[in-house]
Amino acid sequence: FFLHWGKYDIRDNNFSRAEVNRKFDALLKEKGYVNRGGEFNDGYGFASWGTRNDDILQAFFPLKRTQK
Repeated sequence: FFLHWGKYDIRDNNFSRAEVNRKFDALLKEKGYVNRGGEFNDGYGFASWGTRNDDILQAFFPLKRTQK
């Protein structure tokens, strides 16, 4: 899995997307899954995920290690 969210993501009085994602991340870990993302100190949208394209691509397409 690659799930990432901003600490300052969408929220109002009764809803916090960051809190929902924290709980979902905990559930994934409880079930034995690995999340390669996590919470970052920013908001949401392109400004957030656009700076993490390298992390996203490495999570889905890891480089093969060469043996010597």
